[in-house]
Amino acid sequence: MGRRVGFYMTYEDEQEFLRHPRLAGIKMLHEGVRPDKDSFAYEMFSERIPEGGYSGVLMCEASSIDNLRYREIPGRGYYISSTTNPVIELSRAFYNPSTNRLISGRLWFEPKYWDKTESGEDVLVTKDKSIEKLYESLTAWLHKQYTRLPNDNLIGPYAHELLKAGAALSPAM
Repeated sequence: MGRRVGFYMTYEDEQEFLRHPRLAGIKMLHEGVRPDKDSFAYEMFSERIPEGGYSGVLMCEASSIDNLRYREIPGRGYYISSTTNPVIELSRAFYNPSTNRLISGRLWFEPKYWDKTESGEDVLVTKDKSIEKLYESLTAWLHKQYTRLPNDNLIGPYAHELLKAGAALSPAM
């Protein structure tokens, strides 16, 4: 039911992409971290993803931080549902040099979800239009800057050079 765009990026492509949301005042939260104003930072992007690693990030507007609904999972951190919260899920892509493979990532956004009222009635909730506009802005930038592959995923310019040089593509997310 959600909307997604898949892509292949290198660390350099990611840094270029992240210039867009930084300018828009977007906050990012590493999955599992308690959502408060001090936990949102870009430091997680100052390093490459460890070989074989995976990193999930939630993107939201600063004005939405106090409205995020989350629950603590003992021993695992905090869970913030990307389905029911005003966030965009960013699954980071990366290049694994030891296997010469580009690992896919994606942006995912759910504009509507089912919730229950206090009386137990199911209602369809539409998220605030501002988070949808952010998603549309990010995906429009990707479509403009990246090349579309036959598998309908996009590939950044640095990742595309690696592909032309013989790197393999992981299955798309």
